[in-house]
Amino acid sequence: MASEVGWDGGNVKVSVNGGDFELVPEDAWLYNAPGSELTSLGGGNTNPMAGEAAFTGTDGGVPTGSWGSSVIDLQKVAAAGDTVQFRFDFGMDGCNGIDGWYIDNVALSVCTASVVTPPAPGTATVSPAAKAKKGKVTIKITTADGVMPSGPVTVKIKGKTYTGTAVNGVVKIKAKKQLKKLWKKGKRKVKATVSYPGDAQVAPFTAKVKIKLKGKQ
Repeated sequence: MASEVGWDGGNVKVSVNGGDFELVPEDAWLYNAPGSELTSLGGGNTNPMAGEAAFTGTDGGVPTGSWGSSVIDLQKVAAAGDTVQFRFDFGMDGCNGIDGWYIDNVALSVCTASVVTPPAPGTATVSPAAKAKKGKVTIKITTADGVMPSGPVTVKIKGKTYTGTAVNGVVKIKAKKQLKKLWKKGKRKVKATVSYPGDAQVAPFTAKVKIKLKGKQ
């Protein structure tokens, strides 16, 4: 743009579905919108575009201008399925003037939001051998990346259900009353089922373990 600042200038107008051409709305400009308004008719401007928002002027201190880039968001101009036409208007008053307005590289771009696919939950491995001491059962759980289940892990021992939280690869539950009875019955190893419903980082799992009773419970 190289024009007589405030008196001559250019802007972009749009017609939607064959309607009248109107100035592109101010909020539709994503980058480098027109920076000022042309002097009004009442201010003595004979430009037919007097008073309109416009690109106007030159580079500071010189009678020439530089290339610039602007971006318009079409979603603020029309709806999906509409037909639009753009018009680049340049107007000047009755005297003086400089080069005018050069326009090039007009392009239409479709911007799509990138889809981020979260990583698949990791698998967990439950050690088949667990131990119980003084009614406390310790079960080891490992994962490939070290991330532990974020929710409660369920442990079933002969019809009884217990829950515990995995911390540093270990789940501990208290089953003193039940294990004490089993110990008195001569049981030294007890089968159990360990399960977890899964979360965003750890996949669901179910595993069989054998708990070794170490000493009197």
